[in-house]
Amino acid sequence: MTEPLAPRKHRFTIKTFHQIHSLGFLPTNQRCELIEGEIISRPLLSSVHANQILKILNHLTRCIDGKTLVNMHNPVHLGQYSEVEPDLCLLTLNSHYYHQNLPCAEDILLAIEIVDPQSSAYVRKVKMPLYARHGITEAWLIDSEQQFIDVGRAPAAQGYTQIKRYKTTDTIYPQLMPNVAINVKHLF
Repeated sequence: MTEPLAPRKHRFTIKTFHQIHSLGFLPTNQRCELIEGEIISRPLLSSVHANQILKILNHLTRCIDGKTLVNMHNPVHLGQYSEVEPDLCLLTLNSHYYHQNLPCAEDILLAIEIVDPQSSAYVRKVKMPLYARHGITEAWLIDSEQQFIDVGRAPAAQGYTQIKRYKTTDTIYPQLMPNVAINVKHLF
C-alpha cells in the first residue's frame, strides 16, 4: 500500500508566469513579480515613489555618462523561478539593448530598491537576499523618508555579508564602477 503524498507548494516557472499573465489571470491594478516561483502582487507606485525614482534616475544618468545602461522598472530574470522589477538597476552595455533576452543576474552591475515604511521589511527580507543568492554584486536599499542608503555587497546564499549605511554627506563608489562617484545628497 502506498502512502498518500503530503501537500506541497507548486513553484511557477517564468514561462508559466507569462502564460498566466497573458491569459488575464493577474490583477491589472497591481504590479506582479515572480519570486522563487511564487507570484507576488505589489501596489502600484505612488507619486512620491515615482518622483524619487525620477530624481535618482536623473542623477545616475549624469554620473555614469554612458558607461552602462540604466534600467527602470523593467523585468530581469533571476534563474528559472524569479522575474523581478527593481526600481532601477545598472546593466552591462548591450548593443541590442536586451532585445533578444531580458537581462539576467550576470548583466546587473547594481540593483536599486526604493522603500517606504510599508515596503521596507519586504525588500529587506525578500528582495535583497534574492539578489544576493543570484550573485548580484551590489544592491542598494534607498530609504527616502529617513534619507539613507544601505549598500549590500559580498553576496552569499543567505544574503549580503557586507552592508554599509550611507547618509546624505557621503559619496558612494559602486563596486563594479569604482570611477563613478554618486553623491548621496543628490538622490533625495
